[in-house]
Amino acid sequence: MSKMLIRFEGNWADEMELFGFEIMEEEVWRAHLKRVRKFLEDGGPYEKCVGSNENIEYTNYDEYVSHFTGSRLTDMESQTIEKFFPPYRRGAFHAIRREEMWEHPTPENDNQDLEY
Repeated sequence: MSKMLIRFEGNWADEMELFGFEIMEEEVWRAHLKRVRKFLEDGGPYEKCVGSNENIEYTNYDEYVSHFTGSRLTDMESQTIEKFFPPYRRGAFHAIRREEMWEHPTPENDNQDLEY
């Protein structure tokens, strides 16, 4: 399994610039994108909280993925980044925090885990 560096860049209401990154297995990232696409195709919208009462709302898949860039990492690159940037110090990576990876199920797969 290869690891990826996924970077997020966006803003909230043209008032707050948001940046962040996460390291994850490529299969987990692809599974997340597949679920977001399905969720949006089924009517969405996909919302993520970026503050106490602030949300970013995505209504189509292209809009959502336009805020992300990804790069494959070697084991050494991944270990180095993880050493210096623990998970809680990776910025406003609001869209795919590990604990939220499976939060937006579609009605037919509610409470089901993806297997990869």
